[in-house]
Amino acid sequence: MKMIFSSFQWMIFIIAGSIATPIANAALFQLDAIETAGFVQRTMFVLGMAGIVQVLFGHRLPINESPAGLWWGVFIIYATFIGVTYETAADTLKVLKSGLLISGIIFLLLALTGVLNKITILFTPTITFTYLMLLIFQLSGPFFNGITGFDHDIGVVQIPVIFGSLITIIFTFWLGNHQVKWVQHYSIVMAFAIGWLVFAGLGLASGPLLKQAGTSHFQTGLHLVPLFLRLE
Repeated sequence: MKMIFSSFQWMIFIIAGSIATPIANAALFQLDAIETAGFVQRTMFVLGMAGIVQVLFGHRLPINESPAGLWWGVFIIYATFIGVTYETAADTLKVLKSGLLISGIIFLLLALTGVLNKITILFTPTITFTYLMLLIFQLSGPFFNGITGFDHDIGVVQIPVIFGSLITIIFTFWLGNHQVKWVQHYSIVMAFAIGWLVFAGLGLASGPLLKQAGTSHFQTGLHLVPLFLRLE
């Protein structure tokens, strides 16, 4: 039973660390609720498949399988191309998808040939720290909007969302520092349950939205930008 609860909490922890990435990127590319839900679903599916592969054929270690944080910078840069280099967000996403595909193939070749290990020594902890700090500042907007329930259409925050977020945050810190050890151990699961109950009580909880995945299109342009940015 202890293994079941621990595994369930680890699954919740992975979801918590992974779900923020597609939501933040969806906000950058101005996706609607249905498109955002589809993006989140595809992200969870890929992470689930990656976890199964790691358990069956990989390292079999309790390592968090989640989207690479360094890729957020790539998405942020491409989001600035909307209306400048490309007319719409959809056109930008098409180029981004092909760029990710090409960079993935090239990085696979670099890893197999051992060249990647020689390149990574050029990026010191100072460079990585600076990059991550800039990334945090850039992504603080979408997170703040989510906590406050800010609506771009009407330009106001939602008081019930702020109240629910504060209650959830307070309970999360309280459970994480609880004197009872088993409460600390399962604080993540409890915090998620409390968060869902709070927002359900406020009438803000909703069911999942479904969206059929679209097809990728290969275009010429800035396809290799993710490759060079990923080196950082």
